[in-house]
Amino acid sequence: MKQKLFSMLVLLAAVVTGAMAQTEEPATKYKITVAEGTEDAENWKVPKEAAAGSSVTATYEGKKKVKSVKAVKVANLWDGDLSKLTAESTPEYATATDGMTITGTLGANVKVSIADGATVTLDNVVILGEHTGKLDNMWAGLTCLGNATIILKDGTVNTVRGFHDHFPAIYIPGDRHNPENNKTLIIKGGEQGTGTLFARNNGQAAGIGGVKSDAWLNQLKLSAGNIEIQGGVIDAAAGRNSAAIGAAASDTCGYIRITGGEILAHGGERGVGIGCGTGMNDASGAAQCGDITITGGNITAFGTGGAAIGNCSDGVCGNITISGGTVQAYGSGFGCPGIGSGYKDSFATGCGDILINGGAVQASGGSSAPGIGSGGSGDQGGTCGSITITSGVTEVVAQMGQSTTNSIGPAEDGGKCGTVTIGGTTYWDGTNYDNGGELYLQQDHIEYRPTN
Repeated sequence: MKQKLFSMLVLLAAVVTGAMAQTEEPATKYKITVAEGTEDAENWKVPKEAAAGSSVTATYEGKKKVKSVKAVKVANLWDGDLSKLTAESTPEYATATDGMTITGTLGANVKVSIADGATVTLDNVVILGEHTGKLDNMWAGLTCLGNATIILKDGTVNTVRGFHDHFPAIYIPGDRHNPENNKTLIIKGGEQGTGTLFARNNGQAAGIGGVKSDAWLNQLKLSAGNIEIQGGVIDAAAGRNSAAIGAAASDTCGYIRITGGEILAHGGERGVGIGCGTGMNDASGAAQCGDITITGGNITAFGTGGAAIGNCSDGVCGNITISGGTVQAYGSGFGCPGIGSGYKDSFATGCGDILINGGAVQASGGSSAPGIGSGGSGDQGGTCGSITITSGVTEVVAQMGQSTTNSIGPAEDGGKCGTVTIGGTTYWDGTNYDNGGELYLQQDHIEYRPTN
């Protein structure tokens, strides 16, 4: 492919067909980007940054004819220091772009966003959103405008809290009608994985993920996208009826994947640790989230009125798969298992299949709930698909709550749960006990450790 090279002297700006210069160190270095709207932009190659007064070469590798190249300086761009933002700062100004480090304490009620496709680093960030009780400040602590990656700088402590009480600490957009259009948030640690994030809200939203949906305020029917946690130390807490990581009340979110990190997830009142919150009678029906997959990390999750990992009452989640890591899941309250489906109140309630084929898992349920399975009783029973625990695990320990029949499976005989297979043996066929399942599953706790 024929290449076209252009070299020019940079005095106060950077290069390329309206390329934008962004000051990183005043009067010293400039970040080089191809301007939004540049035709055939993917075929322009420019350096990431250049010093003032240096020569910059832009290379076009496409097939079109180049008519002109110009450099444009974009003045007064935000440099990521939260302390520099004021009440007059616009959302467009307070948007972190790719490669930016966000640092400092936010001292004004300003919407801070992360640009679509950007990777940003949090360095001792403090965003304590203020809820006034009015219909203002209706935004998250950090709002992702599209796909985003957040790196928690090693050795830092970052605290982010949403503003209006319906909004989470960190929001990632989704599409409830077309989940394939969901955006994805990735959170990871630095090389050592020691960066910490405290994710909070002001009362009714997720910690990381969704916005509480209200029928009386249609504009808040905002779906959340996909959430991937790859590392770092994360302490997330939910508001009422919401998930610490996942969907808020009557909200939807995409898939949730955890591959590493130290994770502590506290569900709010009638909420879950990881998964989807409660469906509300006054809103848009059941809360929903996609598949929940854990392949690594140390995870501790608490459900207070909902499953620790899974769905809450009047919530629906996809399949739950644990194939690695160390997981401790504690459900509390009526019909709340450690892993699985909460009880049914007004809407269809349930989770998909539960597969545990790796890692070490401990799960305990609240009253009328197993450690792993579907909670509730009678007409209030939730549902779950098949439960499979393979010999690939290190151990699985499951403990039932009070007034419960099984430690793994349906909360009570005749409950709504698919087959239960442990170590290759099926103990519940979806309707009745099998292979001594009545004795095995009805133990007050089950300890399964495969023999090698």
